[in-house]
Amino acid sequence: MINSIANLAGYVSPYVLGIVKDATHSVTLGLVLISGALIVGELVMLLMPRVKVQHAAQPATGV
Repeated sequence: MINSIANLAGYVSPYVLGIVKDATHSVTLGLVLISGALIVGELVMLLMPRVKVQHAAQPATGV
């Protein structure tokens, strides 16, 4: 799942940067938008609750 999102971002971000550059004749705003998306993703990750995983008991081996 994480790789799919990263691949999608790697595919979409150059197009977004190009559209913003064509509209503003500068890459600054596009880089700010991409940086903002990175910061939002980081904040979402930090605000997610931690979930403890309980492992199943080990079966008896009968050795």
